Amino acid sequence: MSTLARVKRGIEAWLKVLPLVLGAACLVWFWLHFPHNYRISDPWQYARHAYLVATGTYFKTLTVPDVFGQRLGVFVPVALVYVLLGVTPHSTALVPLLAGLATLLVVWQALPNAAALPGVVWTVTCVPLLRGTIELYPDLIATAFMMISTLMLARRLEAPNRHSTQLLRAGVGVACWFAAMLAKESAYWVLPLWAGAALVDAVRRRGPTLKWFHAPAILFGLLLTAAYLGFCSHFFGDALSRVHSVDALTGQHVWSIRKPGQLAARLGSGPARFFWREYGLLLVAAVPGLFVLPAKLWIWSFYTVLSVLCYWFGSTSLSSYQPLPLIWRMSLPCAPGFCIVAGYFCYWISSLARRWLGPRWAFVPLAATSALAVLVMAPPVAEELRAGRVFPDLEAMAIVEREVKSHPAVRYLLVSAESRTNDYVSQCLGFAPPANATLVYAGALDEAALAGADAAILIVDPRNHRVANDRTKSYASQILALRLPVLFHRGNVGVFQSNELSRLSALRSHRE
Repeated sequence: MSTLARVKRGIEAWLKVLPLVLGAACLVWFWLHFPHNYRISDPWQYARHAYLVATGTYFKTLTVPDVFGQRLGVFVPVALVYVLLGVTPHSTALVPLLAGLATLLVVWQALPNAAALPGVVWTVTCVPLLRGTIELYPDLIATAFMMISTLMLARRLEAPNRHSTQLLRAGVGVACWFAAMLAKESAYWVLPLWAGAALVDAVRRRGPTLKWFHAPAILFGLLLTAAYLGFCSHFFGDALSRVHSVDALTGQHVWSIRKPGQLAARLGSGPARFFWREYGLLLVAAVPGLFVLPAKLWIWSFYTVLSVLCYWFGSTSLSSYQPLPLIWRMSLPCAPGFCIVAGYFCYWISSLARRWLGPRWAFVPLAATSALAVLVMAPPVAEELRAGRVFPDLEAMAIVEREVKSHPAVRYLLVSAESRTNDYVSQCLGFAPPANATLVYAGALDEAALAGADAAILIVDPRNHRVANDRTKSYASQILALRLPVLFHRGNVGVFQSNELSRLSALRSHRE
């Protein structure tokens, strides 16, 4: 091969990978743009479970965990990050970023060379997917594993006689599906895809694929399932503890459907309006894209349709019919499918235009359609960026930490006005407060805690109190009424200090 040919091949290779590199850079930049914080809701529970795993106290603390405590696919990777980097807001959100990057990689891999560019563009401008990278929720993590599993399934017909390659694809595909299931129960959405592919291969008598891909995949899946059931039986005392934990929450969620009218709206036009609101013009390219994909990529049409149908009509429980709520993150498994079919549609449109322009200007239509995708998706992305995140509670906690660490001989009592604020303070301190600090919720304050401290720092953040479903009250008004010296006060967030602990006894007189 001549030097010129080598240079040409090298340039072509770089051009192929360039969209992926630029797309990954965009995701990382978006992630770094936001000052990460802790959300005292589901993400707090996953982070706490990750800390318990990292410190080897998970099984001692959670003998019978709820469904959040059994989503090992979410918090075990975070536990590894905690071991390496410690507990910080950025380390907590690192795994969702990696999930977003993995999803981007699958979109890039799934599409033909030229179609990868618009596919990457749609992915890095998909606001729900971008939003999913910045907080520790299970949805994007499960989505990434589901996508890798589906990619392995899509590649099963490539080199079917390479037995080791087929075994590897089967193993990776099933392992990633299992990891998705450990992250969130939505992983079942891809099972009909695997079953359908096996049925098609059997009807078409693809012997090598059945023997070296599907059969090992079934065997491997059964082994993993048996191992998981044994694990649950041994550690949780119930092989089906995951199913029972999910059913125990049925009807208990804030978003649970309790009226026939709510169910009718949820199953009717509600999801259509929801998808348009969240994904907007991406759907304008994705819907026609379903009908122009070549046979080699049909599996992504099936994935997209199946994920939308499962989200629209699927149930979160086996004991009663409870569809998922219309919340952006719950639909994330649908997002990569939209991006793939929309990316190919842009490629298909540009291919039609290329016939008129000739080979000399072959790249212009594709570049134009990709640029158009950027333009139409830029406004919602810009709006998301402008929304920003201002976190006075992070600044407040920096002051608290500095105060406690600068006086190691002083025994501090950190009193939170809300029980959820107490959880927030705990996580900001890495779930392990300094030796000279004790955390307590104002509603649990007692004489023993007061007697064991030299000074108190009181943290008020009524935003953490939810009147609708909190069983504990906020003591914000009672703490403000004490008129203590102020260390920080912005908006609803306040930090106050007191060296006269006897004044805090007034809080105990306001017990529920």
